[in-house]
Amino acid sequence: MRYTHPWETVHAQTDPRWLYSLALLAFLATCLVMCDLWYLVTELGKVLAEQARTDSLTGALNRRAMEEIVIRETLRSLRHGNPLCTIVLDVDHFKLLNDTRGHAAGDCALQALVQQAKITLRGNDLIARTGGEEFTILLPDTAATAGTLAAERLRIAIEQLEVSFEDESFRFTVSAGVAQLDPLAGSWENMMRRADAAMYEAKENGRNAVRSADDSRDTRLVKAALHTV
Repeated sequence: MRYTHPWETVHAQTDPRWLYSLALLAFLATCLVMCDLWYLVTELGKVLAEQARTDSLTGALNRRAMEEIVIRETLRSLRHGNPLCTIVLDVDHFKLLNDTRGHAAGDCALQALVQQAKITLRGNDLIARTGGEEFTILLPDTAATAGTLAAERLRIAIEQLEVSFEDESFRFTVSAGVAQLDPLAGSWENMMRRADAAMYEAKENGRNAVRSADDSRDTRLVKAALHTV
């Protein structure tokens, strides 16, 4: 500290402590730079990892991220005996929407769908964009009847949603299929295929509807529950 005074530095080079001080300061400066670089690299890695898991348009998870989560949740469901349910959701007449209003309007519809899903669903439910206008929703600790009820509530919320686009607004609907993990099959692919088939059944029966892959009893219970509410 003595050599912090300018008039004393003329004798600094003959004092070994001067060199020791310079070496210590250089070491401390290097440590600070390395810590700063480590922090930047860590934060950049987190951002890149999040981007690799997220659909850039809607902010939902992408297909790869959803598959990783489904595998983990399937193992947890089989281990603890908890139900696991999935919803496959598809926008009705999406090509017509793009053709009549433009692809920008279609993008707005997809973004509005994801935002509405995040509002309507529980905090631990997960939504991923797994196709152009197709989404997959994972409902942990949820049986088929409750999953069908959640899908029906989401369908109604989207049907009532008004999307603003170029000083106008438009509405759209979705069709959904629901399936619960079958412990005997023990395969998440089987659950996804059944939910996808149920979604196409909803499409074939007029769209803007929810179908359960398990049986029609879930649909009857859902209608009764919504009527009670």
